[in-house]
Amino acid sequence: MVENDHLSVHDDLSDSEYEDEVEEQQSSGPNSSTRKGNTVSLETFMKYSRFIIFGDNGTRARRRSTDKHAPIRDVWNIWVERLPLMYNISSTVTVDEQLVPFRGKCPFRQYIPSKPDSYGIKIWAACDAENSYLWNAEVYTGHKDESAECEQGKRIVLQLTEGLKGRNVTSDNFFCGLDLAKELKKRKQTIVGTIRKIRKELPVEFCNPKGMTRSTTLEGYYEENIIISYCPRKR
Repeated sequence: MVENDHLSVHDDLSDSEYEDEVEEQQSSGPNSSTRKGNTVSLETFMKYSRFIIFGDNGTRARRRSTDKHAPIRDVWNIWVERLPLMYNISSTVTVDEQLVPFRGKCPFRQYIPSKPDSYGIKIWAACDAENSYLWNAEVYTGHKDESAECEQGKRIVLQLTEGLKGRNVTSDNFFCGLDLAKELKKRKQTIVGTIRKIRKELPVEFCNPKGMTRSTTLEGYYEENIIISYCPRKR
């Protein structure tokens, strides 16, 4: 149970186990790094973790039928909501994915062979480009239905940068597109990023760089948008 914002496990541990723990903490002395309120032993931590629940068990089955993240959704939302309150993000924001290494049992664990750790939990993240402070995040739990989500990259950027104004967003070709740039402009934001050649808004000249001279650039302008194609030197 929780008392004054602190976890109490006296009701869950036997009297002998609780007394042993108190005695261990008291014998550590006032200058010990293992005193109560600072750190606990691994054995004690494992005892505590057996009884910690992040959510209401009575409604978990119902919530989990529509949300795979339900077991820790409440505490995750509380944490994410506090992130922007603790730091005023700079003028440059980066939106990208991160694969947190994890090989345990999880219904939305991802396998991405191109990553250093192929297995893990994928998180969409908006970070301060100057110091990598995490400003907003969303856990990817897979498709909500059998069909793939259209314009997923656009939705992610708009969702993670909501509430920001006067910032520049940097993203890769999974997210970047003309429609996204237009939507960000309405929020007084700009975007810089790479773009895939299969985007329908791209002129034909930018989709086939074979006719370009080495070490030259091709520029295109549309309203307030600029696209640049660079043909590098041969290595």
